[in-house]
Amino acid sequence: MARLTEAGFLSHPAVLVRAGAVPGWAYAIENITSRAPAHLAALSHGTRAYTVFRSVNGEHEVGYAVNGRVLAYYQPQVGHSAGAGGEPGVPGFGYCGEEPPDVAFLRFLEREHGIHVSWEAFRAPLPTAAFARGS
Repeated sequence: MARLTEAGFLSHPAVLVRAGAVPGWAYAIENITSRAPAHLAALSHGTRAYTVFRSVNGEHEVGYAVNGRVLAYYQPQVGHSAGAGGEPGVPGFGYCGEEPPDVAFLRFLEREHGIHVSWEAFRAPLPTAAFARGS
């Protein structure tokens, strides 16, 4: 939580964040809005970070950063990378279009890194914080 707070991830008003951990990884699930893409570099200081985003409009974006440097952030269905140095995308992740891009990316994280947040764990009591702008 300290790393998320320092990165500014928890500073947006009217945000609900659920945080937890799986072996070797910490994760945050943010409802209502998404601050993770804007803070991907900060979240990755001293480590690596991934982000997956799906908007209510059906937009899908994935990102990857290592030690404070965003190497890829793009829409998998478009195949365009906004990463530094013209990186083609998230290393090891290829999107074939058989399922929604965010689902494909979560499957990739599970397969490559063992990051799996079960539906039961998502619904179970986890550290949760709600934030609202004060008057």
